[in-house]
Amino acid sequence: MSGNFSDMAHIIGAKEDGPRGGPDSDKLATDARNIIIVCKDCHKEIDDNPEIYTVDILLEMKKEHEYRIDRVTGITVDQKTEVLIFKSKIAGRPVSVDIREVEGTIIRSGYYPASKDILMIDRTQEDGDGTENYWDYNRGKIEQEFKRLFDLYGQEMGRLSVFALGSMPFLFLLGKLITDTRVNHVEVFQRSRETQSWDWPVDIDHAMLPGYRIERPQTVNSHRFPRSSIGIK
Repeated sequence: MSGNFSDMAHIIGAKEDGPRGGPDSDKLATDARNIIIVCKDCHKEIDDNPEIYTVDILLEMKKEHEYRIDRVTGITVDQKTEVLIFKSKIAGRPVSVDIREVEGTIIRSGYYPASKDILMIDRTQEDGDGTENYWDYNRGKIEQEFKRLFDLYGQEMGRLSVFALGSMPFLFLLGKLITDTRVNHVEVFQRSRETQSWDWPVDIDHAMLPGYRIERPQTVNSHRFPRSSIGIK
């Protein structure tokens, strides 16, 4: 089936008495900067409700869409990355990692997943969190699964993007295993508690970050060890 399923809609109306029309309507009627591509239903929706879909709102929509398309289509063939998702229980509770959310984060970082088969190590189904057998058993399983994945992909892997969510001992183990590989570049993404996503806010209030104070003695008593203190403010 073929056909034209989109309309070229005017941001500032093509006619002065049309939706969002004005004195510059005739001059802007054929200006590409004044055009947005929408489906027929949306075209009718925005023209029937110009008080909702104002010029400023439509310009912002156009800007956001063009930015997204530019980011996606601007990614070159060499900007690919293998993706590793690791997850385990935290305090006895399973966690989830949304693959679509992960893919979006990678694209926004300027890369694209090298394969639709994302590497996955999932230890969220195991019970007995905190027991000695639990840690030993899962350590062996993680090492075994990691080796299997890197035997398959490791020799061809130039870049690896890691999305890990789990208990700290397992994250330490994962970090060691990754460090021992020959991957040229590894980027680790951390989930933000504030945004509840893998994308961290661009504007960070540095005043809210922890600071450190180091105090050293001015004199040293030869009969005692020098004292110093480190505090977090």
